[in-house]
Amino acid sequence: MQDCPCCGNSEFPFLAATSDLTTTLCGRNTVQVQARGETVDLASAAKKLSSVGEVRVSPWFVKCQLREPADLELTLFADSRLLVKGTNDLGRAKSVYARFVGS
Repeated sequence: MQDCPCCGNSEFPFLAATSDLTTTLCGRNTVQVQARGETVDLASAAKKLSSVGEVRVSPWFVKCQLREPADLELTLFADSRLLVKGTNDLGRAKSVYARFVGS
């Protein structure tokens, strides 16, 4: 189709996208959100998250059981991946990412 950006003009904006990558993890009631090209300082993230929930730290990730909303558990990795356990709602997970990790 000539009016299709990909087919007609060989433009592939999705390959160069700078937006986040969000997906539901099948059967796990968990959504993964990741900001493309971002990294996270886990020590700083653990300090920030300790004010909003119970935090467990490892060399590879920070896990936080939120006090509010209490139904969510976050697992944050240094490559900016955040697993939001307790929802399959992509919009809610993206909102949680923006609120607790950054945009």
